[in-house]
Amino acid sequence: MIRPATLADIAVLAVIEAGAFRSDLLTVRALKHLIKRANAATLVHIADSGAISGYAVVLFHRQRQAARLYSIAVASGYRLLGYGAALLLAAEQAASDHGANAMTLEVRTDSTAAQHLYATHGYSVCGKRQRYYADGTDAWKMRKQLLPRKHAAEDVSEPKDAHVIKA
Repeated sequence: MIRPATLADIAVLAVIEAGAFRSDLLTVRALKHLIKRANAATLVHIADSGAISGYAVVLFHRQRQAARLYSIAVASGYRLLGYGAALLLAAEQAASDHGANAMTLEVRTDSTAAQHLYATHGYSVCGKRQRYYADGTDAWKMRKQLLPRKHAAEDVSEPKDAHVIKA
């Protein structure tokens, strides 16, 4: 299941963040801010065990038609189970629900697993950002056109309430 994150989730999200990334970590303060923001959606994946197994953050811009996948991470014990893909689809749905017609993201040039996830879900490279990350690693800029809002829901096999999606 995927649901909106709450402030009660912060400690778990910080642990997932620390286990998923080498640099550019979101702080507890930043996570709190993202959960409270009206122009962002922070979503969490709940595993069958009831534990939070991953999260995604999408930013929306009033003056842009593209949303931005700001961060997505799955806890190490839950990887390769399709949870990242489920979070990505939920993030796209949230973007579509907010009127976005595209999603953009940056991904480390050395993160082939993440690049594969995005490519298999229709994202294509549209640029490169030199030394984008704090450790000096470059990033690929990727983009995907989203289906119009009335069609986006048809891609999800089960009905959803707000951003709650069964994975």
